[in-house]
Amino acid sequence: MVTTEADGTRLISLLSDAYGIQVDNLEPGERGTVAETWVVASPVGRFFVKSVPVGRYSTLLGRAVPIQARLWDAGYIQMNRPIATTSGTLTVGMGTHILVVYDCIDGVATNDYPFEPYVDLLSTLHQTKVAVDDQIETFDIDSAARAESVVKAALARRDRDPLVDAVRAALERLGPSLERDIAEAHRTRLALAARPNLAMVITHNDAAGNVMIRTDGRLCLVDWDELLLAPPERDTWRHLVDPVKAAAFLTCYRRTVPDHEPDVDAVRHYLLTWYFEEIEGLISPIVEPGTTPKVRARYWRWFQGSVPPLHEALRRLEQGDRPWLDHPAGPLGQEAPAGVPQWPP
Repeated sequence: MVTTEADGTRLISLLSDAYGIQVDNLEPGERGTVAETWVVASPVGRFFVKSVPVGRYSTLLGRAVPIQARLWDAGYIQMNRPIATTSGTLTVGMGTHILVVYDCIDGVATNDYPFEPYVDLLSTLHQTKVAVDDQIETFDIDSAARAESVVKAALARRDRDPLVDAVRAALERLGPSLERDIAEAHRTRLALAARPNLAMVITHNDAAGNVMIRTDGRLCLVDWDELLLAPPERDTWRHLVDPVKAAAFLTCYRRTVPDHEPDVDAVRHYLLTWYFEEIEGLISPIVEPGTTPKVRARYWRWFQGSVPPLHEALRRLEQGDRPWLDHPAGPLGQEAPAGVPQWPP
């Protein structure tokens, strides 16, 4: 992790020695929850550098990068291309971190992008075939147990803290259905794992939240760390449960994948998985000691904007609602009526 001038010098030296990149300028990029990034200017072009601490995320990244390279070679170029070291590897160690270098996309990351080109980008990915090694979905639901643990810890807190009180009140409203949701996640895991002919495609996992618009107007997907061979619903669930855009999304998606029929169990499974991950990831920083008030307030805003809409989507599915069937297609990009949450959250 580069935090000092000496660390910056070390990174510049590593880029020169391992990649043959002579650095003219090094600027910090956007800081993620795990990764640290930089934008590098050099005589041969601009590069995007990502550093991840060794652990679960570095393992995911290390497995994903070769598949990204194969996608690029197969013609899926609306993404940032991994750059190999001079010895041919796609990652390099830097102390307690691993480093990956990509070419730099000239553009802006945004959630305000045109809907149809985005769906085309996603459906084209799902039709691209490359080897994936062992990056194959296992339908694990470890996030359910972690979410349950975080909820129990938050509900057990008895200190006088207005924000924890607000969290407790929100979790108490969600609580009666949480046990039922965990049981449903176990059911969908077993059901999906038992299907020998389940459609499997290369998935991103958070395509809707990782779009860049290039300076030429084309869309690109970035942040491929959780790339996986999985049912397409791993990427499409959030659009299929959208009461406003579900039918329009499916109409557009089928231009590339004509025979696609959403799998209800897969939609439920990935909605539940995301729901549990959001509960765990957004509640933990609020209730853990040592988190600054500013950070706690930010995570609480994120919780309010994400978890309640996911909960409502689960309840609609539970009651038999199928937005991709039950809601007629409207104009692409139409605004949601008052009271209907926008997706992605």
